[in-house]
Amino acid sequence: MIAIEVLKRQFVWISLGFLALLAGFFLFPLTRSVSGQQFEDFFEPYPIPTNSTVQSNQLNWLAGVAQYRQEQYGSSIAFFRAARREGGLPPWMIEFYLAQAWMATGRSDSAVGCLEEVLQQQSGIQSLARWYLGLAHWEVGSEEKARYHFQILNEEGGYRSHDAGTILQSF
Repeated sequence: MIAIEVLKRQFVWISLGFLALLAGFFLFPLTRSVSGQQFEDFFEPYPIPTNSTVQSNQLNWLAGVAQYRQEQYGSSIAFFRAARREGGLPPWMIEFYLAQAWMATGRSDSAVGCLEEVLQQQSGIQSLARWYLGLAHWEVGSEEKARYHFQILNEEGGYRSHDAGTILQSF
């Protein structure tokens, strides 16, 4: 009789432990860090304007745009890279959307060079490129570089400067 009571008590404790462990998996996912969760909260690929005008000989750009709009970012990368070789469009435009596709596929390290190139050109989207460059640096763990770009956005204003300030507070 005592052995049955002991077994019941052990079963109850083991069941409670299992339920606590199961609840922990839902409350604290093990696959993402806090930094990763915040990156995903702030990153969303920037839409391609619908009034982008291109010439019919720029088929790689058009195919890349179509893939990008369908959220087929991996496919769009190949087309954007071919469009880069093809020429005929402002280089910053191709580099910016190539960087977006890299980031959407989890390759923020590849996006950094594209976005740095956009910042060097007179594109009119410097604050937009700086936002995504800060996110890319943050995602790959270059905290000082990310902080630098978010600080500039926070001080000068521009695209999502308020969010840049929020991110700066989390460092």
